[in-house]
Amino acid sequence: MLSRLRRAAGDGPEEDLAAVRAAGIEIATEMAQRLIAEGAPCLHFITSNFAKATGEVLANLGYPVTPAPSIP
Repeated sequence: MLSRLRRAAGDGPEEDLAAVRAAGIEIATEMAQRLIAEGAPCLHFITSNFAKATGEVLANLGYPVTPAPSIP
């Protein structure tokens, strides 16, 4: 996992944050797929204020994702 994230970040002076984010979503999706395949009764995501990325993982898993209503 760490090597995948390092490759995504690149080795220049500035990290490719979009590539790191995409790799993280891909890794989280793969981990969730494996847990589901091995019979995990449920998954619990700790979003750390990255709910959008978690929504992308859920969408990758085939779950319908609807945006949260905006608060006036």
